[in-house]
Amino acid sequence: MRFDYPARVRWAVAFLVIITLYGSVSLLQMVMGRRSEKQAVAQGGDVDWTTMYESRFEPLRADLPPDAVVGYLTDQPPDTGTGKDLRLTQYALAPIIVKATVKAELVVGNFHDLAGISEIVRREGLIVVRDYRNGVVLLRGKAE
Repeated sequence: MRFDYPARVRWAVAFLVIITLYGSVSLLQMVMGRRSEKQAVAQGGDVDWTTMYESRFEPLRADLPPDAVVGYLTDQPPDTGTGKDLRLTQYALAPIIVKATVKAELVVGNFHDLAGISEIVRREGLIVVRDYRNGVVLLRGKAE
């Protein structure tokens, strides 16, 4: 069986094959580029700020069940970044639910001034369960 297509059909098919190959090569290069970026990060390359922030909470994540609901305490005043720190903490610990309250059985402490942790914890009537030595503290509180 012989197919004798007009020249314009053959050119169209050839054009589609070229476009498809070009797209596949571009996609492959993009995927390989992202993979090499991840390898660079794993090998000590550039790490973004959010990734570094998130890594502070990895030891805490291991100590909490994935369905936990915890409170949140920080040494930052409400008008200077507490919202941002709280959102980043929620992101770092997801799917654990982090609420902006100290009235919970477990409370995550996120501190920037390590020297002031004990004073704030005492003032709030909380007990240190574990100090991760990086500004992250797991506290025991009183649930409502």
